[in-house]
Formats: sequence, structure tokens, C-alpha cells
Amino acid sequence: MMLQRQFWIYYFKQNTLILSLIAYLVISVLLKSYTGIDFTIPCPYNYFLGIECYGCGLTTACTKLAKGDLVGASQTNWLVFIVLPTWIAFMVLDLQHLYQRFKKNTTE
Repeated sequence: MMLQRQFWIYYFKQNTLILSLIAYLVISVLLKSYTGIDFTIPCPYNYFLGIECYGCGLTTACTKLAKGDLVGASQTNWLVFIVLPTWIAFMVLDLQHLYQRFKKNTTE
């Protein structure tokens, strides 16, 4: 139990910036989904150049996914079905890699 706690402390120290960004994105999507409060990050390409990039609409698509609207999410930006699972897979792989490195460092 103590080893697991040490690992999570180690994990949070190694990934503080990434985990903070993820927490911000998750909280902003959930707030937008259920309360209508919008403090999501606007697209800089669209804001400054007026051009929509491939990522435009990903936050809206995630918001629709949070509500269970698969059709609306795919109509907003179909890349959400590629980006979100890929991002989750990379997070899981990073967690596994870091855990193996942590175990190696604690046994030595």
C-alpha cells in the first residue's frame, strides 16, 4: 500500500504540468456540458486568422460525448473518435512505463 502511494506521488511530480492541463480540460468540458459555463480555450487559428483547423470543434465534440450524443459529436468533429482513444492509450502506456521505471528504481 505504501509503495502504491509513493508511486502516485512520483507520478504526479513527473507529470504535474500535463495532469494540470488534463484536469483543466476535463473540468471545462464538464462545466460547459452541464451548466453552460464556457471557459474553454479558443482556437488560436480561428481567433487570429479566421481559419478553422482540424482541431476546431474537438472541445464541442467532447462536450457532446459527455452528454452521450454520439451523432452530434461526429457531426461536430469526427476526429474526436480518433484523438480521444489515442490520447487515452498514450496516457495508459505512459503510466505503465513510469510504473516499471519506478519499480526498477525502488528495487535497486
